[in-house]
Formats: sequence, structure tokens, C-alpha cells
Amino acid sequence: MLYFILLFLVSSIFAAEVSPVFTDFISCEWENGGDFPFALPINPKWMVKVGWTIDQSTMQVGDTFTLHMPCVYKFPTSDKTFKLSHNNIDYASCQLKPGDVVLGYSEVSCVINEVPSAGSVSGEATFPVTFNAGLSGAATDLQCSSRFHEGTNTIIFNDGNTEISTTVNFQKDTDNDFDKIAYVHKYIPNLNRFQDYLLAGNCPNGYKSGKLGIQLALTSEVIDCSNAKAHISNMFNDWMYPTAAQNLIASIECGPDSFTVEYGEIPPGYRPFITAFLLDPQFSGTYVNYINTYTCKGEDKEHENDEVVLWKPSNDGMTGATAQRVIVVTQTYTGSTTSATTLPFETGPGKTMTIQVNVPIPTITTTSTYIGISTSYTTISAEPGETAIVVVADPTHTTITETTCWDRDITTTVTIIVHDNPTDIVGIVTP
Repeated sequence: MLYFILLFLVSSIFAAEVSPVFTDFISCEWENGGDFPFALPINPKWMVKVGWTIDQSTMQVGDTFTLHMPCVYKFPTSDKTFKLSHNNIDYASCQLKPGDVVLGYSEVSCVINEVPSAGSVSGEATFPVTFNAGLSGAATDLQCSSRFHEGTNTIIFNDGNTEISTTVNFQKDTDNDFDKIAYVHKYIPNLNRFQDYLLAGNCPNGYKSGKLGIQLALTSEVIDCSNAKAHISNMFNDWMYPTAAQNLIASIECGPDSFTVEYGEIPPGYRPFITAFLLDPQFSGTYVNYINTYTCKGEDKEHENDEVVLWKPSNDGMTGATAQRVIVVTQTYTGSTTSATTLPFETGPGKTMTIQVNVPIPTITTTSTYIGISTSYTTISAEPGETAIVVVADPTHTTITETTCWDRDITTTVTIIVHDNPTDIVGIVTP
């Protein structure tokens, strides 16, 4: 017994992050998780199959490893963990960590439970994902919106410094006329809310005026007005999600069941769009009235392309979630990368879960000069919530003048510069 206790303690002390364990991206195939007519990146669910190997010579119990998946925003399943097993032995336990719209990636984080007595053991693991192909003007959406396109795409995941990849075929929505309207309604599990997107009809020569709106009916869901946004863009991907965005100057009204934006002139090539979160999601279905009226420049006719849509829950294992409010708190910290942590909370209706997003302390750079021969850098550190300062001191030389005389009848000036001396000498020689 003492031997096993000592073995456990030693393994815990020397546990490390190892890679690669996920060594092969076997496939990524779409299984329709609802009544979806097309295999879009955001439609659940894309079944990922990866190969794994645990090697006794380089790994031990307690070691950890991570599969990093850029622009995967959720795992459409009620399961939060899975095992890497072979011959009824669980060699590793893995946890699904969705990034949602807070982070631009999701991860599978694992810990090794067993290693083979000799050699290595291999197997396969399958889990569902949904991709982020963009949607809003948020940074996480914009960085992913240009990553994918209609047709064949190469999907790259990382286990440490090792890349594994496969190809997928994303389809385009050909049922809807995007020149009239485009809209999306997607569920974000970590934040427990829906995100709605509405794009105005197309006016190639610009807009004279128009109105966009999201109105709720027959639901207890609530629009989060603090995060209701209006933007314009002149660049969109194959699913009409913006790849760049600017704030839209407009008249905005927002309440629990209605978010409307009235806008004036918009230059040619740009289209306005709005986004909003719906709190306290109801999974029995949501009626949304998308208001979309506009007048194009050079026309007198007002286009009325409103639509009322009943969004039904998808069969992705998320329909049993309770209506738990979620708030997001952003704070700075001394790390170098953005991370998210869920604080302890009580479950149930009326309770609030807090997700804390940690972003690196911002840094500004100031430049000054000093008498010297080399550039120096000084960092004034800061506590979280403050701004760090990097002071760059550029060298400059000082000059002294010395005058003397000689027996000639002309005056001459000589400048002496020594690079390892900050003082330059100007010598003036007079008759």
C-alpha cells in the first residue's frame, strides 16, 4: 500500500503538460441536429473524430494535454466530459470547454489516468462541435468570420505545437434571398442566451433611410439592451456575416421585448446590421419579428422585407437547460493571454452565474530623450485595473564649443563626434 501511495505522490509532483496525444484528425462530418436544410458551419452538429496515443515512455499518470480548436464556439451536447478508453481501461478523462462568444476558440482538456505497462496504446475519440463563422461586430466573431468559406475547408486543431487537420465541406444557404434580408438565431450555452443577427436588404448605391428591429412575441425571453449593437460593414463572408464592422450612427430604442434602430444615409457598398442577446431562453420555441424596411438612394419606394420567424430548438442536447441568467465581468490581470473562468454559483431559476473574463493589463509606450549613447527601456508595472507604461529613452548628444587661435588668416570650424561618448565637440580656430 505504501508503494502505491508513494507512486501516486511522485506522479502528482512530476505531472506535466505533454503533447501530442491527439495525433490524427480522422474526420469531421455533419450530422443534422435539427430540421436544418444545409450543412452550415453554425448548424449543429459537426462530429469530430480524432486519433490518440498514450506512450508509456514519455507520459505518466497525472500528465495533462489539451486539444485547442480555433473558431469552435460550442459543443452541442449535454455531456461535458468523456473518456479515452481501450479494452475497458480509461486511460484519460477529458473535459469539454466551449469558448462561446467570449473566446475565439474552444478546448478539450484532458488528464491521464493510466499508462500502459509498456509501449503505447491508441484509440479514437468522437465528439460534436459547432463552428463560429462570425455573426456580430464583436472581436471574437470578426476574427473567425474570414476563416471559413463555402465549399472545401481545411480545419486545423492543435495539441501543443502539433497541428492535426482534415477537410470539411460547408454549404451555403440557397433558400433565402440575402439581397432582401438575412437573420440568424443561435444558442450560446456558457452564457445561456440566444444571439440574434439581422442584416438589412441590399442597396448597392447606398441607403436614403431605413429601420431594423428585433421584436419578441409569446415568450418570457428578454432582450439584453446593454449588449444590443448596431453596425455597418462593406465586407461579408459567404453566409453574409461581417468580416469587418463600424459603429452605425442611428436612433436606437431598446426595451425588454423590442430593439429598433432607425438610420439615415449610408454610403454605397455598406449594409447595416444589428445584433442582440436574448436572456432567459425558452426552449419550447421563440417567435421573432425581424423589422427590415429601407429606401435606397435614387429611389422613392420603401422596401418592406419584414419576416416573422418561429425558431424551434435543435436536437443538440441543449434543450433541457434551465433559464439561468449569466453576467460577464471583464477585468485585467498580469497574464499575457485572455482567459475565462466561471465563478462558483447556485443553479436554478432566478440565480445568477458569473463568467469572469481576464484580459492582459494594457500597456502604453512613451518616448523621451536623454544624454547618452544607447536606447533604454523602462517598464512601469501596474496592478490589475491600471495601465502599464513602457518608457523608451532615445539617446541624444550634447555639444560643447571650444575656441582657440592659430597663425593663419582664416577661421575654420571642426566638429568632433565620438560614438561612444555622448558629448560632441565643436572646435573654432580663429586667426
